[in-house]
Amino acid sequence: MATVPQRDIQREAAQAESHWSPSEPTFTEQNYPDLTGKTFVVTGGYTGIGYEVSRLLANQNACAESAIARLQEGNKSAIFDFAELDLADLTTIKSGAQYITSRYAKIHGIVTNAGVMAPPVGSRSKQGYELQLATNVLGHQLLQHFLDPVIIDTAKNEPANTLRTIWSKCLNVYQSYLWGINHPDSQVVSVAVHPGYLQTELARYMSAQVIQQRVSNRSLFPPLYGAYTELYALLSPDVTTADLGDYYIPWGTKGYLRNDIYESRDGPIAEKIDKWIQEQIGPYK
Repeated sequence: MATVPQRDIQREAAQAESHWSPSEPTFTEQNYPDLTGKTFVVTGGYTGIGYEVSRLLANQNACAESAIARLQEGNKSAIFDFAELDLADLTTIKSGAQYITSRYAKIHGIVTNAGVMAPPVGSRSKQGYELQLATNVLGHQLLQHFLDPVIIDTAKNEPANTLRTIWSKCLNVYQSYLWGINHPDSQVVSVAVHPGYLQTELARYMSAQVIQQRVSNRSLFPPLYGAYTELYALLSPDVTTADLGDYYIPWGTKGYLRNDIYESRDGPIAEKIDKWIQEQIGPYK
């Protein structure tokens, strides 16, 4: 059970402000290990942060299940592949996952990067769920379910704490913690990230005027910086199973969750969330 820190309003305010002016990243390309022979699954790897994550992994000689043409053009020695599935349509997840597991006997990391934000009011998934909930939460949970046996089996023959599953949206903070609780002996590290305030297609549904109103006179950062956050969680030797459910903020700093989240993820609220998610994805397993 996680220790609940005493609430510190000033610390929370400082952390929120730090997202707009974080320190320079200290864990970047020159710090990444050689990833020859390693396979990583990156959702949304064809654009934005996911593209940069895939590109940087490939630069370390990894195999990435992601976008193909542009990535291959930039790195002839790496292997790229593409698994077709729609996170907003639960009927497509199993076949996409089976494509991955049939071709790759090992998986060394999973980055649940893809997502949508602020779609038009009333937007629904194929199964009728609110679109953000379906894409960011249910689709990823179902995909993770199918990939679990492979990444857990891979961890048995790899150095401790080197395999990771990275979650990157709001409700995923609970999912990252619950995954570790539900797989206590997996030796797979499960943590969550806030990639940063970035200029990506995540805001595709928001007009330029709305974006300007939200950010005021502040600047959004290039997607590469969000990749630095996600890859810190994925590759840094400082992240271990002891950090189950931890939360990393730009550009690879351990952050703090609100106290109500710390308190609720070990109690009935988290159990209710987990039970509901499992009930929704159950028919598609």
